[in-house]
Amino acid sequence: MGVEDKLGLVLGWTRPLGSEGTDYLEVMLIDDALGVIAPAAKATSWQAGSKTLTFADVTLYKLASDTTDLDWLEAGDKVILEQYDAAVPTTWTAEIASVDTGAKTVVLTTAPGGLATPVILRFDDYTNCTADQIAEGWIWSADNADGQVADLVGGRRWA
Repeated sequence: MGVEDKLGLVLGWTRPLGSEGTDYLEVMLIDDALGVIAPAAKATSWQAGSKTLTFADVTLYKLASDTTDLDWLEAGDKVILEQYDAAVPTTWTAEIASVDTGAKTVVLTTAPGGLATPVILRFDDYTNCTADQIAEGWIWSADNADGQVADLVGGRRWA
């Protein structure tokens, strides 16, 4: 039986003893977008003077139930801006001053030095986020060194 054009998570892989070339995969099909852990959006333009990020496409990372990638972002949110698709990305931290989903813009409270687009805007690490961000029920990743969320070190690369 073949499955095409579906997202899935491989849960297991087995090969019975004595069989050559026969592998069995246990796959869980996923109905919603894969990788939506917390709000994220790809900024394509930066205006340092007005501290404004602009987003050409706000449907890249949204949940099926959301209208745009910016729906969960609001003034006061702590965010990280991470250089898009770089082997060793530069990151900047920031706070959101305002969000305009219609204009596809986010205004920051301060202008991070040296910021260049494109960047991925995403929630900051758990210990830096506001109580409201944490209470929204998103998944927070722990690092593999000690299993703690508080000292998250993430290697993210979008290709």
